[in-house]
Amino acid sequence: MIPDTWLTFAMTGVRVQFATSDDAIGLAALKMRWDLERGGSPDTTFIRRYADAWLAARTTRPAWIAKTADGNPVGYVLGAHVAKMPSLLQPGRGWLHLSAVYVDEGRRRQGVGKELLRAVENWATAHDLSRIQLNADDEARGLYLKVGFERPTERFMELRLGAEPQPDLRLF
Repeated sequence: MIPDTWLTFAMTGVRVQFATSDDAIGLAALKMRWDLERGGSPDTTFIRRYADAWLAARTTRPAWIAKTADGNPVGYVLGAHVAKMPSLLQPGRGWLHLSAVYVDEGRRRQGVGKELLRAVENWATAHDLSRIQLNADDEARGLYLKVGFERPTERFMELRLGAEPQPDLRLF
């Protein structure tokens, strides 16, 4: 059987893998690119600060990275693994909240995001999680629907603390 990462490379020109400590700088560089695209200000200390923060939290903040054949990072997903506490009334499993899904502008609409999300789904299934959820912006909503995300029930509510009111974003 051919590994999923080889299929990914053949279809999109990139290989998707679960991020390791060796990928911390690549993840940080991708996050910086994304922030700069959205109007962030350059900061020469950002890459080191982000990499250090992810390395310190990576046991509960799994990440996946997409790289070209020469190792250049072109996309990533960052999650937060939430463990479900035992309950007599509501047995259940943990879940994964995706806090970042990003693909470089030049690689968008080429299947990279889909392959990243497929790798996340495979990992979540292997770890017996009950769901994957995220906040979807309008630009990416179509991708999430194509890979199987659904709109939440009307019961879901959120309270944002210490920030200005945000636009209504649906959690998937």
